[in-house]
Amino acid sequence: SASPSLPLTQFQVAGCPGKVLFFHTAPPSDGSLNCSSGSSGFFSSSKEKSLFQPPEHCVALAQECVAQGCSFHLFLFSQQAVGGAWPGHTPYLTGGGVYSYGCLQGQVDSEQFHSDLRRCVDTETGYRVEMQVSVSKGLRVSGCFGAFTPGPDPAHIRLATIDWHTALAVQFTHHSPLDEERGVVIQVALSYTSSLGERRTRVHSLSLRCSRHLVDTFRNCQAETLLTFYCKRVYCAVLTRPLQDLRDELLTELTAMLTCYRQHCSTTALTHGQLVLPQGLKSLPVMLNSLRRSEVLLPGLRGSVPLRLQLRSQLVTMDTASTAAHFYPQLLPLHQCEEAVCAVRCSRLSLEEEGVYLAHDALGLVLWVGHHAPPSFLSCLFNTPSFPVLPSGECCLPVLDNAVSQRVRGLIDTLRRRSAHSLRLQVVKQGQGSEEALQRLLVEDKSPNGGASYPDFLYHVHVSSLKLLP
Repeated sequence: SASPSLPLTQFQVAGCPGKVLFFHTAPPSDGSLNCSSGSSGFFSSSKEKSLFQPPEHCVALAQECVAQGCSFHLFLFSQQAVGGAWPGHTPYLTGGGVYSYGCLQGQVDSEQFHSDLRRCVDTETGYRVEMQVSVSKGLRVSGCFGAFTPGPDPAHIRLATIDWHTALAVQFTHHSPLDEERGVVIQVALSYTSSLGERRTRVHSLSLRCSRHLVDTFRNCQAETLLTFYCKRVYCAVLTRPLQDLRDELLTELTAMLTCYRQHCSTTALTHGQLVLPQGLKSLPVMLNSLRRSEVLLPGLRGSVPLRLQLRSQLVTMDTASTAAHFYPQLLPLHQCEEAVCAVRCSRLSLEEEGVYLAHDALGLVLWVGHHAPPSFLSCLFNTPSFPVLPSGECCLPVLDNAVSQRVRGLIDTLRRRSAHSLRLQVVKQGQGSEEALQRLLVEDKSPNGGASYPDFLYHVHVSSLKLLP
């Protein structure tokens, strides 16, 4: 295949930004990392930090792309794993991505490829991006986290490209009391070149109140926003810090947060062992537990190096809504006749053998079929009334002229339109080995890779917070 620097050179000669689309029949290999699936020596060795660090030549190429305003998008077509370096470092550092397919002979991969290619080409994109974050006196920018090559100044970020689903997290600190009457002002200036060649600048100014009262802080907290910040900060820190330290840090910060609320903000009389959570943070423990036991921070024996690298690169760019959906997926009972289906808790206890459920996070869709699902429902949805002969694995639902088929396909189409990624649909049947795909999404249960269940985690956090009380 051609060298990735060749099309970049052509853009440099032309003096314009753009997108570079690579199509490979096999992943490029330079022998620096074994990408075979299964258990890796990185999982239990001291090399886990180097696993996530991009090679120097990838960083150098990404920096050239940033200066030129050029993003890489890599489409891989291979039916088997190929040893070599993971090829996604440069694409994700330039605002691009990696898209993998087993082959293009089947309907599923063919439709997936067409969807990915259409999104890649049609998405409105800004090029040669520069973002400057300015703050009022007393406040300073102490960090910025996302898919980019950090510079010396965290308040000044340069990106090759940006689009509607690119998200960054900015950390602010202060070392002296802030003026409660004046508050603080944060201003973000985003400059970029449009697809028409116009240089544009968007300025966002945000004025915020300050308060010395902790109850005001907790009253205005949002669990999804904190989750997104922690995810980006931790996933960026895996480049330099041990994974166990990061998992322990998340636990320590959550414990300290709940202890602080119980000690200073709770207005009701509490017994010593009573659990109390801030109203806006009731979902934070379950989502942070899901983050702590994610494949990036706690790999399973069946995981793979490319999967962990891909997940980290995708999640570090996600916005708040997508991040929350990934770490606490929706579990929808499709067998209920109501037009508006209400999600149930992400636990195996929510699954009924007579039911059919759709689980979706920010990266995929899983359709679970119970042993005793109604034959009439299966016939309407899959055009087959028998559970044993029901197809499983990645598939496309048949287009049938009935209310059930139209409702389910309409729901799936809606979820796909709202997502920044092309969502594949996988059908799993109760009792089969492929059911592990759903188990990874049931974040309230103990995870297949050994992560604690939500009840066990919450109990541990509660006991630890009580020990911190005076």
